[in-house]
Amino acid sequence: MTFARAAALTGLVALAPGWAAAQCYTAADLARGIEVEFEGGDVTSHRRLGDGSIEVIERFADGSDPIEFRANRGVYFTSEWSIDPSGAPIPDSRLDIEFPVDPARLPEPVPGASWTGRTVNAFEDGTRREETTSVEFAEAPPTTLSGCDYETVEARIRYDWGDEGGLSLVYDYLPALGTAILRSNQFDGDTLNETAPVAIAPMTK
Repeated sequence: MTFARAAALTGLVALAPGWAAAQCYTAADLARGIEVEFEGGDVTSHRRLGDGSIEVIERFADGSDPIEFRANRGVYFTSEWSIDPSGAPIPDSRLDIEFPVDPARLPEPVPGASWTGRTVNAFEDGTRREETTSVEFAEAPPTTLSGCDYETVEARIRYDWGDEGGLSLVYDYLPALGTAILRSNQFDGDTLNETAPVAIAPMTK
């Protein structure tokens, strides 16, 4: 997997007329797919599917099973499951999230917008669990990846399971791409897990 190293060369571009500028990706590139590399070696791919949803696959440097997601605009998650090395779903790992409205009709990720509603976790074994999902969008500084600055909207997502606690996540939504990059996650009572994206490139397969 080859990632652009333009970030390290940005300051030299003006001094080298023959060099190409850093590649800045757009929503059109999601048809083929893009990959984001993080500190520590984790890689997440984002690809737009025919129904307009985003396929997100997280692959971990520690060898843990990859996780595949479906999400509207990369922030309204509708399903997830673990996959084996061949890409096949691992049995009994699927979770579907049922929204009270079509996720495509939920608020656009713009600063000041928000949504809170009751959703349902539907597990593969037939178990169901209600939750309250909250999504809030706020202004954020640009995200720089592989020498390109991307306008960024911070997305704060909260899943509340009542007496069972909850999960809080922070994403960087990039309007130019139409998807979001994970920055942190924390289960109630657990340590905050933070990560930093360092590079972006087209998917290689």
